[in-house]
Amino acid sequence: KNLDDSAYVSGDDLTDMHVKGRELPWKSDREITLIWNNIMALTKNFLEVGDVVIDYVTFPSRLTWMKEMLKDYDALIKYVLLWADDDVLRKRDLLRDEAYQMKKRALILKREFEVETPDDRYLLDTGQAETFDLKPLVNTILKDDRFLISKDNNEEYWRKMYDRFKK
Repeated sequence: KNLDDSAYVSGDDLTDMHVKGRELPWKSDREITLIWNNIMALTKNFLEVGDVVIDYVTFPSRLTWMKEMLKDYDALIKYVLLWADDDVLRKRDLLRDEAYQMKKRALILKREFEVETPDDRYLLDTGQAETFDLKPLVNTILKDDRFLISKDNNEEYWRKMYDRFKK
């Protein structure tokens, strides 16, 4: 909502669209491929008219693929991992509707991220509280260039894009 002409693409919403024959994404390469192909199709469509925010579990190893998929678009890409301590994750998960609780999967997922050792610059600590205000986090993401991923490691290109984006 902070961006003009923007779209919010929720991977979870796309996952829920597959109602017959759906498999658990973390157990099925077929399912995760379907989800990401749908995310990219929507992203490309919405990039024609504005900005896109993708909200989905995205491992660092997916970034190269994303950059390749979007190479023909004049897109500034930021990558952010919202991060919290294990106890905080457990407490937040319990606040969800029971049908949406991740239970053990939340910590398993965090361990999977730790195995990929994401660059610390992409981590955004969401604090210790059981709930948090998204507005300051969104403002940090929009203003902080540490979340930029570079296109072919061309920092000059990304600096130019970032300067244009801030205007």
